[in-house]
Amino acid sequence: MSSFPEFSPDVDPREILIKFLDGLYDVLSETLETGRGPSGPDAPFLFIDSLFQDVRDAWFEGREEVFRLSGAVGELSSDKLAEHQLAGSALKAKINTVLHWYSQFVQNSAPGIFRRLLKSINTLLNSLIEATGVGGVIHELKGTVEDSIDDFSIVE
Repeated sequence: MSSFPEFSPDVDPREILIKFLDGLYDVLSETLETGRGPSGPDAPFLFIDSLFQDVRDAWFEGREEVFRLSGAVGELSSDKLAEHQLAGSALKAKINTVLHWYSQFVQNSAPGIFRRLLKSINTLLNSLIEATGVGGVIHELKGTVEDSIDDFSIVE
């Protein structure tokens, strides 16, 4: 399974953000391919059975929007990056949070950890959407994926 980029102050933030989007694309595509995380063949099924196929189909139908968002990220000015906390220590904190939860997910692909990974992705994704005005489809699809996780955390 692919990973997310590490932060480096020597790398253009746009490059880091585009690699983050590549990681998002890969992680969601690979997870929705099987419904399981990367921790091995015994990893639990992550989704509510009755929702999985619809969520999977929706992701594979709309996932190309990630590339549209990547293109818009490449055009962001330094001022826009700073305005939306997409550079410097703010970006470092966001990327490191995603990396933390991704490493946890690789070790233990439990539904609750997958949900935490998606929440950490959401923080950075929201900043990108606000800065670019593009990517709402990806945000909605990621939200639908998150809502279909079977982690028994919802009490009826």
